[in-house]
Amino acid sequence: MKSSLIILFTISVALTGCGTKQLDKQTALEVIKKSAGYPLSLDRDIYCSDPEHARKLMAAGLDKNGLVTVLQTQKLSDGGKPLIQFTAKAQPYLLAISPKDKTFGIQKVKLADEDIAEITSIQDDESTKTKLVEYTTIYKNVSPFAALVNQDFTVLKKHKAYLSLRDGSWQVENRIVH
Repeated sequence: MKSSLIILFTISVALTGCGTKQLDKQTALEVIKKSAGYPLSLDRDIYCSDPEHARKLMAAGLDKNGLVTVLQTQKLSDGGKPLIQFTAKAQPYLLAISPKDKTFGIQKVKLADEDIAEITSIQDDESTKTKLVEYTTIYKNVSPFAALVNQDFTVLKKHKAYLSLRDGSWQVENRIVH
């Protein structure tokens, strides 16, 4: 009786150890989100004393939309004052800045959040004994400041990641390929 329990235990351990843990879309999604830090917040630095940044904000219509005020002309007495000031309407899009950035008149603004839309495929890569996971990302919470960059925030982006099974859990190999 005792020997049959030992044999049964040995067989169950052997079968468990030899089996491979399947990678499903939900697991791949969770592993990639954790590894890459999704959702990602895309931001942009605005140099408040830079005339070129002031022109870009005006060209994007952010002054007309009431998000910023831009000092059109500067008198000698205005020296050192920023050309760009953010209004209360812009507050939801302003990100925290370091004391160093504040000293130099730099303000970070949020453009959008990038998050995984879906896992499109999972394929075996026999040569490296990994799984190739292809997925798409979508932009959410696109702010009016997104007009500052030349990017279409409505298009899905395609990405690839290689996952391998180590110590019983799936992990991203190296870096995620964009």
